[in-house]
Amino acid sequence: MRATALTRRILVLSYAIFTCGWAVAEEMEEIVVVAERDYYSILPDEPTDSAFGLSKSLAETPRSVTEVREDLIEKFVLRSVDDLVRLTPGAFTSSFFGIRGAMDVRGEPADNYFRGFRRVANPGAFNTIVRGAERLEILRGPVSPLYGSGSVGGQLNYIPKTAIVDGTKYIDSPEFSIAATVGTYNQRILSGELGLPFSLGESIGGVQFFIEVEDSESFYNDYEPSSELYQVAFDIDLNDQTVLAFGGQYQETDSIQVPGWTRVTQELIDDRIYITGSPPPLNRNGGVDLAPDESGFISTAAGTGINDSFSGVGTFCVPDLGFNQATYNALGRENTVTCFGPPQPWLSPLTNPGIAKIDHDTTFIDPNDFADTEALTLYADIKHTFDNGIIWKTEFFYDKLDHTKYQSWGFTALYPGVDLWEFRSSISFEINSQGFSSNNILGINYRYEDMELNHAFFDESFDFRDMLVGPTPDDRIAPATTDPLNGVIFTTDGAGNTIIDGSGASPGRNYNEQHRSENENYGVFFLSDMSFGNLNILLGGRYDKFDVESVDVARTLANRPFDGEFVDDSDDKFSFNASLSYSFDNGLKPYLTYAESNSLSTN
Repeated sequence: MRATALTRRILVLSYAIFTCGWAVAEEMEEIVVVAERDYYSILPDEPTDSAFGLSKSLAETPRSVTEVREDLIEKFVLRSVDDLVRLTPGAFTSSFFGIRGAMDVRGEPADNYFRGFRRVANPGAFNTIVRGAERLEILRGPVSPLYGSGSVGGQLNYIPKTAIVDGTKYIDSPEFSIAATVGTYNQRILSGELGLPFSLGESIGGVQFFIEVEDSESFYNDYEPSSELYQVAFDIDLNDQTVLAFGGQYQETDSIQVPGWTRVTQELIDDRIYITGSPPPLNRNGGVDLAPDESGFISTAAGTGINDSFSGVGTFCVPDLGFNQATYNALGRENTVTCFGPPQPWLSPLTNPGIAKIDHDTTFIDPNDFADTEALTLYADIKHTFDNGIIWKTEFFYDKLDHTKYQSWGFTALYPGVDLWEFRSSISFEINSQGFSSNNILGINYRYEDMELNHAFFDESFDFRDMLVGPTPDDRIAPATTDPLNGVIFTTDGAGNTIIDGSGASPGRNYNEQHRSENENYGVFFLSDMSFGNLNILLGGRYDKFDVESVDVARTLANRPFDGEFVDDSDDKFSFNASLSYSFDNGLKPYLTYAESNSLSTN
């Protein structure tokens, strides 16, 4: 009886729950959620105003753009611009002795941008680190009129990490992370970031810090890259209508240039068979490297075009043309070439030549080589939205590069205090009517560049060095100095040519390029994104005026000026782009774009 009663109670309770649930179900609205996973972030649908200056998703932007967000940077362990080439169609590594400073896009060197501002050109000064980016945008083709004149190939736009979530709101609590990368050949990289929300009275904001430090070795002997990157970004909503943003990035690196292998033959490439042997002794002063009067013969007979010096280590030769012939033996084969430069002998025979196997980790590196760089980037902008919807934005940008480099094969570079700054102000407004809408930007900008470039490269001893022996005083070229002729005494030979008198000091290595240039750029630009139903037209243009002053102050080893002259000139150019696109109901959106861009080439 008890079992029967218990069974009845359970049945009654189950019926009550069932009928109650049925009643609730009748009142509920059915909601269907469809999720689509884009693991590789191939085409993010979030709007961005940095790719072209307008708030459009990449799918809506009628240009070829690749966007790499921070989640993709982490998934694929991306660290430098060379890593981005794997994900970017039409992009290639920029060949500059192993320095990963920039990339080539569509066969042209691409410009590096920071938050939409073009930085100091970096083809081979230091490695551009990308892990501090919230996203990276690689635009193929001429840049937006908003960003000024630039490379026709494209641009890499670096957007730093901030404390803003989804582009609209701030993080609501502190966020902290730290990561360590440890790899083969003693790779050691430590990074960390900290995000903090804050409030100042009625204003709210956030600050984001990012740090990355590397102290590594590598597969290649004596190549030990090191770097430090510090980055900070402040974003503050001063009120409901005004937003302030400022921050910066500081980077120190030591990334030497590596020529690779010398004395190259097909046997070296195929089987690692290397031609050994020491060059003829040139070091007469007993120093650790070759002074200019040891690596060459200084005389005004050589001419200013080759630094008033006949090089004793570098000869330019081409396949045999029937004159100025020189013959050499390589791996049992006799070869004849035509050479240019100083009088015979054009070729310097090796002492005790032979062959040996060379390992891939042995390259043309000297422990004395260095490339020290300090790069500083600062920015500040303020944006105000008026009651009528018009947005006024004013931006300031500053970029500075200090770089000094020495490669014992004969290249010294010095860029002391290269800097630029830019001011940009614009207004954005929308126009909406029946069947028509447009998003428009009008603005002005002023950019100032102060450049100083010093190069020494006339004596280069690539094939002199036996890489299996390493650097010696007979193949290590002395670094250049800013006062190379201090204490040097000159005399005149029988032919009336100026030469070095041995009674004075030995000359130092001179910079054969010493460029000083200033550039001012005034610009006016507009951009209009117009939609007529499914039809979209994007028009943009800018007018630029350039004022340039430039001079080469370098002097030869005989203390004569090079042929460089002072240049003071002005020019003006108009750039534009036009795009036409149509959105079909099935998602297909073909577009046609035509653009012309002008770029002022500077050192």
